[in-house]
Formats: sequence, C-alpha cells, structure tokens
Amino acid sequence: MDDNAVEEMKSTPILAIDDFGLERQQDLQYGNIRETSTEIIEHRYDKGRLTLFTSNFPISKIESRYGKRIFDRMAEMCIFITFTNKSYRNG
Repeated sequence: MDDNAVEEMKSTPILAIDDFGLERQQDLQYGNIRETSTEIIEHRYDKGRLTLFTSNFPISKIESRYGKRIFDRMAEMCIFITFTNKSYRNG
C-alpha cells in the first residue's frame, strides 16, 4: 500500500474497514517490513478518530492475529457486536 493511501486512512475523520483480518499483515516498503494495519489502528487510537470495523473473524482470532496490544486498543475504541444468527452463505 502506498504512503498516500496510508496517510489518508490515518487522517480521515471516519474510516470504515470491511473484512478486517483478511488484509496482508505485513507489506514491504523499500525492503523494510511495514505492518500497515497496526500502524493505522495505533495512529487512529492515539488521535481518537472514529473507526468502524467489520469482520467474519471471531474476537479471539483478532487478538491472536494482531496481538494483545492492538486488541486492547481496539477494545477501547470499539463496541464489539457479535451476530450469532445462522450464516446465509452456507445455504
């Protein structure tokens, strides 16, 4: 992901991230590893910016994928709403 897109995601007043958890965890930028999602979440947390997430991942998988530190920030930023209805994708 290019720097301009990352900076726009960091600074926009409201950001909605659909299918959170399916993105690449790491990108290479000039040979350096960059954890773009983590960088965006941390920045938005620090600035108190409204961020909406949708995900098909259970909450426990989000914590194991991103680590306790990021999960704790998300827990402060978000109200977790879990839908327990039957999935319509499975027919």
